[in-house]
Amino acid sequence: MYFVNLFSCMTIEIETLARKAVRNILERNLKVKPNENVIIETWTHTLPLAGLFVDEARRLGAKTLVHYEDEDAYWNAIERGQRKLVGQCSDPEWAALEKADVYIFIWGPEDRPRWESMDEKAFEELVAFNMNWYKVAKKAGIRGARIELGRATKQSAKKFGIDLSSWKTELYKACTVDPASLLRDGKKLAAALSRGKRLHIHHPNGTDLDLKLKGYEPRVYAGLFLKENKNSPFASLVNQPAGQVAVALDDSGAEGSLVGNRPSYLEGGVASGARWTFHDGKLIDSSFSKNRKNFSGPFNKAKKGKESVSFLYLGINPEIHMAPNMEDTEAGAVLVGVGKNTFLGGKNDCDFFGWAVVAEGELSVDGKPIMRGGRVL
Repeated sequence: MYFVNLFSCMTIEIETLARKAVRNILERNLKVKPNENVIIETWTHTLPLAGLFVDEARRLGAKTLVHYEDEDAYWNAIERGQRKLVGQCSDPEWAALEKADVYIFIWGPEDRPRWESMDEKAFEELVAFNMNWYKVAKKAGIRGARIELGRATKQSAKKFGIDLSSWKTELYKACTVDPASLLRDGKKLAAALSRGKRLHIHHPNGTDLDLKLKGYEPRVYAGLFLKENKNSPFASLVNQPAGQVAVALDDSGAEGSLVGNRPSYLEGGVASGARWTFHDGKLIDSSFSKNRKNFSGPFNKAKKGKESVSFLYLGINPEIHMAPNMEDTEAGAVLVGVGKNTFLGGKNDCDFFGWAVVAEGELSVDGKPIMRGGRVL
């Protein structure tokens, strides 16, 4: 009855959409089977969503365990100076993880702006368990998902100046997309990138940029567990919603301009209105019409390699249009990055990476268009 009562926090329409999203994640993405052990990690603000995961997992015949973190208790401990304690997992948590088959991680805490404003030392103490968690999860063969809906909070919506209900609705819809369709489009793009040598991005807004490929293997993120991604240290969890193709670039071959028409949700904060100019693979001029400091501040402090073109992300999810932190997921979006790219198999190990995004343009590989106006061709 507890979870049923929590459902009253949702309207009937939203609960129906949320249930459809949860069912899609469990059935199609994570392929939950009868008698499997499913852990759902949740926070105070995501309890209704956790209840749906419990209900739908049981419908599939799975056994469930809810791992709950209370918002007030979390911040109380931090205010008492207990960050190191918060950053530890208890022995029962480790034992449960070792026995789990599926893990649902719903982002928290609710007060994301407060959490994201912490200094580096505090942040490292609070997530000290992270790398060992992934090691244990990988050994256990965990199939898990990070649920982006946990980051759609009233505090973050106020920070970004967007409507919370619209944000959540978009994320629910994006989680209902069949991962098989994302995989199909993703593999088409990946095949073109694997064979190609040169890229060209064009948009009537002034974007006219040539890039070079160097034979790095493209990666498809369709919310599925693909063998080509299994060597990643974070492969135990896939993002939901999903829908990207990523590849490291040749750092010697960027010429032209990129004019952004989507915000860039950078580590330093959101910036919009990007205007970037490249020559000989280097970013020689960069500006943003709004919040430029969120890019230029970290960029100016970074070391060698920060100005080198380094990675490309292509969005393929047709239900993403405005969701913060998902600018690389919107169907037809092209994200070009500079700086570090070792996370995609590249060789640039700079202490910085940043990006700009243009959507609804045209991307060609060796003269052949492969994306145009938000569609994979």
